[in-house]
Amino acid sequence: MSPFVVYHDNGINFSYSFPSSTSSFCVLNFDFFTKYGAVDIEPNWDIYKNQVRGLSGYMGGPLRIVEKTPTAWPGQTDKSELGVSYEDADRILAMLVDEERKISEVKGKFPAGIVERLAERISGSEHKRMAPSCVEI
Repeated sequence: MSPFVVYHDNGINFSYSFPSSTSSFCVLNFDFFTKYGAVDIEPNWDIYKNQVRGLSGYMGGPLRIVEKTPTAWPGQTDKSELGVSYEDADRILAMLVDEERKISEVKGKFPAGIVERLAERISGSEHKRMAPSCVEI
């Protein structure tokens, strides 16, 4: 379940909570999220997984959560699906997306099979990062 962000304005004595995603830029690009998931905001979508962890630790998040192995269900780990740690996945993603380097250049720094797998996940999940269409009637 996603955490809830609570908004409170003392001036009008109003309080509202809304679901917030914990997804990161890696999760967004490597297809580890539900398309149009049931959240109101995505505060972490432009920061990398290791940045999310660092920020969580800095803000005093419980170590058991900050240091928890990323997993979607019992017996699965993100590392086993990606074939690489988030530390390396962050670096590969930065090179491919932020720095717009060619796949061949990134393969010079990381194992070719890993780079190809991650590049395929990025392109294969592009449709999930697009806003839904609206049909005018």
